[in-house]
Amino acid sequence: MAILRFDEFELDTDTPTLKRRGKPTHAQDLPLRLLILLASQPGQLLTREALFEQFWPQDQTGILDDNLNTLVRKLRALLNDDARNPRFIATVPRRGYRFIAPVMTDDTAAPPAPDDTTSARQPARRLTGALGTIAFATLSAILAALLWQYLPDNRTNQRITVAVLPFNNAQGSNTRDYFSDGLAEDILDRLSGFQGLRVVSRTSSFSAAGTQQDAKAIGQLLGAATLVEGSVRRNQDRVTINVRLIETTNGFQTWSRQYQRQLSDLSAVQEQVALEIASALADEITPRQPAVSATVAIDPAAYDAYLKGRFFWHKRSEQDLKMAAELFEQAIELTPDYAPAWAGLADALAVLGFYDYLPPKEAFTRAKGAATRALQLDPKSASAEANLGYVTLYYDWDFEQAEAHFRQSIELSPDYSKAHQWYANLLVAAGRFEEAEREMRIASQLDPLSLIANAALGWVQYHAGRTDDALAQFRLTEELDPEFELLYLWRGLTRESRGEYDRAIEDLNRAATLSGRSAISVAALARVQALTGHHSEADALLAELQQSGGYLPAYEIAKAHFALGRTPDGLQWLERALSERSHSMVFIRVDPQLSDSRQSGEFEALVTQVFDAE
Repeated sequence: MAILRFDEFELDTDTPTLKRRGKPTHAQDLPLRLLILLASQPGQLLTREALFEQFWPQDQTGILDDNLNTLVRKLRALLNDDARNPRFIATVPRRGYRFIAPVMTDDTAAPPAPDDTTSARQPARRLTGALGTIAFATLSAILAALLWQYLPDNRTNQRITVAVLPFNNAQGSNTRDYFSDGLAEDILDRLSGFQGLRVVSRTSSFSAAGTQQDAKAIGQLLGAATLVEGSVRRNQDRVTINVRLIETTNGFQTWSRQYQRQLSDLSAVQEQVALEIASALADEITPRQPAVSATVAIDPAAYDAYLKGRFFWHKRSEQDLKMAAELFEQAIELTPDYAPAWAGLADALAVLGFYDYLPPKEAFTRAKGAATRALQLDPKSASAEANLGYVTLYYDWDFEQAEAHFRQSIELSPDYSKAHQWYANLLVAAGRFEEAEREMRIASQLDPLSLIANAALGWVQYHAGRTDDALAQFRLTEELDPEFELLYLWRGLTRESRGEYDRAIEDLNRAATLSGRSAISVAALARVQALTGHHSEADALLAELQQSGGYLPAYEIAKAHFALGRTPDGLQWLERALSERSHSMVFIRVDPQLSDSRQSGEFEALVTQVFDAE
């Protein structure tokens, strides 16, 4: 066994014990075991999956991420390490952890020389890539478990996990564009309809491709056994699509095909590509009932507008969402019976309504009409079903019917991350926080690199009053992308609830900057300024909103007035939110910022009007 030395610490892997500057430290068993694994192989990545297998091999609760995050926090606390500026443990976002400090070792089990009368230790030396005995045995077991997961012979009773990477534009020096991305996403959606496949969500698979990692690393990152890669070449009215399958265990190409078709035949060829990929993965995989829209003749210009719409929708800014809606409408005008375009329009309008970029009546009523039409054209559209749940919750305030839509969407497509995420939002509004966290965890596990799913998990924990967990989750999201505006908005709210006003203001200012001064972030900032006694600054921010000329989020403005001590004004703004059918009103019973306002009779009357709508 070895004694590992790093910085001021000495770790005895035999006892095991940890000393700091020669004095024993009190360390719990699990953090100490994790430290042995990490320090035994400095510089090497230990994946989250490997650690799950090591510490909780039989766990079926679905909360492994929390367990591991808590364990790493305990170890960092033991070492006085900082996640943002680590000396010892570096986080590799969504992949695992790496021990980054230099490690020296003493051999305590080395036999003495024949002429020795003492058992003197070997001189200290730097630990190389070779593992000590205990670490090697442990790591071998971990790797064996991981390899077993990926070996084809052991996947008979499991769904095969596949990730579709963004296709390259072969005409643009193998770059990506809206057309090649859109083709890949369309094939991804079609593969999701096969019962024997689990398909990684678009957000995660496309993000992983941008990391420039090899197939094995991407497979470990996404938990995928197979990658789908491709390239696209357009030449006037013809398109050539090259597709291949890569095994992530070894990086070998196992299958490839080339398809040449007219642009007007794209829908049919994509259905063929998905079917042949599924057949190549496993003969027993069967598709769901084909979508009705698959038989519709699609105008190439309509399909082009649809792909552009999806490209802008994924950007999620106000202007991009509005552009997406316009492009989906163009596609519908050219091919009125094209169900994906109707579903895309519903997506864009629903999100525009949720972020208060459009008045609720305009956004949600139009989204409901689009989703209804999409379902008429394709009764198996999980996206349209989820959108109906979204609108039914946020505009009709009908919890029971909305839950039925979300459940139906999940039944149609169990791996549809967005449906789980939106269902979790409903469960938060209903005060069913444990169920909400479970659904949001499913969403983040299905789409592990999704910023919104990861940040929204912290948002759920904030509403449940678990602010420590919420802040930890926001830190993980920040590691994924420090420019994601919603994490700063929701972290600002969380810090406000803890009385950490200075840090809340810092976060909300950041959210306002990244969002281009969105109305929600400015109203939230006005509220915290009011709580700190800076009433003139709060009033200036509210005046900024009034002068902006955009839609005013009455619900958020009401909370700023409550913080200013202007209860009648706050109630008046809530009345306005009620009359406008603001989506935020469904959270009125659980919103932590309204906890001090729920005692008045006027407030209770508002609550009754919202929930009588059920």
